[in-house]
Amino acid sequence: MTSILLIDDSSALRHLTAESRRQRGFSVTCAAGGAEALAAIERTPHDFDVIVTDFAMPLVSGVEVIRFARTLRSDWPAVIITGYADASAIADRPSDVPLLSKPFRKKDLIESIFHVIAHASSKAIKAG
Repeated sequence: MTSILLIDDSSALRHLTAESRRQRGFSVTCAAGGAEALAAIERTPHDFDVIVTDFAMPLVSGVEVIRFARTLRSDWPAVIITGYADASAIADRPSDVPLLSKPFRKKDLIESIFHVIAHASSKAIKAG
C-alpha cells in the first residue's frame, strides 16, 4: 500500500483529498501545514512513500517541505497542488516535482503520484 503524507492548510481540502485517496487504497497521513509536516518527516522519514503538498502555506511552503525531506531521502517523490498564481515562485520547485492546479481531478492526482514514484524508482535502479 502506498503511503502519502498530505499537507494542506485548508482543512476542508485536506479532508476531501485524504478521503478520496483512502478510497483508492492509499494510506494517508495528514499535516495541517508545513511546520507540522517537517516534524512528521523528521520523526518518521520512512513512513511515507510520497509527499503531496500545497504550495502556499503560512510559515513553511510546500517547496521548503520537499527540500527538507530530500535532505533525508534525495529521491523522495513529491507532488505540489496549488491555487497560487505566482508562476515565478512555483517555478523554483525541484524540476522532478509536478504541479497540479486546484481544483484538480482525482484522476490527475493519482496519475501524478504514480508518475513520481515510478520516476524515483527508475532513478534508484540506475544509481544502484
